[in-house]
Amino acid sequence: MNLFPETTGFYEVNHTADVAIAVTGECIESLFIQSLKGLEHIICVQRHEVIKRQSKMAIYANSYESLLVAFLNETLVLLEKETWLVCDQLKIGKGQLELTYDLFRCSKYGSEVKAVTYNMMDIIEHQGMYSTMIVFDV
Repeated sequence: MNLFPETTGFYEVNHTADVAIAVTGECIESLFIQSLKGLEHIICVQRHEVIKRQSKMAIYANSYESLLVAFLNETLVLLEKETWLVCDQLKIGKGQLELTYDLFRCSKYGSEVKAVTYNMMDIIEHQGMYSTMIVFDV
């Protein structure tokens, strides 16, 4: 069984070839926000000036796991353009993620993350919280 953070947050986990984090949130939205913070930590993003405020994004998928992978991979697409999103509002329901965010110019100093994988990802609910493991292809 995976050991997850006991409170909201994330920590890096040893993984054979890639980078992995264990993440916990007090609700499903919190889990997604903490996952984004974990990715930001691994990449070592340094935010600069705001380039766009109150942008919107919608993602559709059949499961929480698919939504999370799509959300983090969309973030990596923005990173390729040297931009980083900071969530203002995130709502999840009925196979849909709706996000309002500010977009920042950024630089990165950490690991080069190619993609988020489904490997080991299973979002579980326990003691009123949500947790998962996320493996990043580096």
